[in-house]
This record gives sequence, structure tokens and C-alpha cells, in this order.
Amino acid sequence: MSGARWEVAQALSHEDWISFLAGRNTHHSALVELPAAPPLPPADFQAAFVGSSGLEAMQEAGEFYRRAHAVLGRGEKRTIGRLLDFGCGWGRIYRVFLRDTPELVGVDIDGRCIAACQAAMPCGSFQVCEPEPPLSFPDGSVDVVESGKLFETLRGAGTEAVRILFARAMEKSLRDLIASGKLSTLSAHAKRRRKK
Repeated sequence: MSGARWEVAQALSHEDWISFLAGRNTHHSALVELPAAPPLPPADFQAAFVGSSGLEAMQEAGEFYRRAHAVLGRGEKRTIGRLLDFGCGWGRIYRVFLRDTPELVGVDIDGRCIAACQAAMPCGSFQVCEPEPPLSFPDGSVDVVESGKLFETLRGAGTEAVRILFARAMEKSLRDLIASGKLSTLSAHAKRRRKK
């Protein structure tokens, strides 16, 4: 997305953006200027990875998006640097960040997920990654790393390897959070979520 289309997408309300991505018609006149939203994979494929599908899955992604912006201190400012969607699955979190950065990369160990992302978003950047470190790009080469629900769903022997891979990928983001004093905000948010 670029130029005027980028501006239109950024001008949409949060609710209109999420509805658009879910393939729902909204009454926002600016939507005629945007290409069709990336098609969602079949409902059963979506639910197999995130437990929901369609509008509900995208609304959950939208809530994550809101929290990420709050933690990053972005408010209404939508432009961010290079973002890595670590464990991108079928791309629901990737989709909500499409209007935030032209430098969005999705990685996942599941080739079926990467194929689904590439089919829906052929101009996107997606890579199958190995379950063992390192990732295929240099440490510290991304500005923001997000993992959605990845760590809630990890089980088994590969869990520690994925955590190491994630830590190496987010090295620069973590340094920036520490330098800005926002790490305590992120930790407090995580503690509140665990108590629910």
C-alpha cells in the first residue's frame, strides 16, 4: 500500500479498518479508494490456529493492535519502522499492521501458514523460518517485533528454541524499550493479562 491509498487506510477509524480487513462492508466512503482487503483463509484454517475466525478473529487482532500501540506510545501515530510478525500464522496480526509500515515481515515455522499469507497478500514479505535460531536476517535489523498469541500456544520440546529465536529477533526493540522507560509498561500489562 502506498501514496493516497496509504493515507486513506490511515484515516479510517479502528473499527472501520478491522471491518474492512474482515471483508465486511462498512459505510465509510473512503473505502472505494482501497483495493479489496486480503482474503481470509477458510474459517476452519483460521480457527485451527487462533480459536476463532472471520470478524471475531480480526476483532481479537484489533485489540492486540490497540494494546501494541499503547505500549509503544504511538497513540494515533500509525507509522512505525520495520516490523517483524514472529509466528505470523495465517497473517491476522500482519493484516492489522498493513497501514502502519511498508516494512512488514512475517515469519512462521509452518509452511502452510506462509503459503496462505503469500496467497492472500502476494506483495507481502513472508518467510518460513527454522525452529532453531538464527533467523535469516541480521540481529537488530527490525524496529518492532510482535508475536500475537504465539507464546500462549507453544508446547513441547521446541518451546525454548522459539523463545531464543524471538529474543534474538527483538534485541533492538528491547533495547529501545529499556532506553525509553516503557519496559515497565509492557511488564505491567503482561501481569494484568495473567491475572484475568
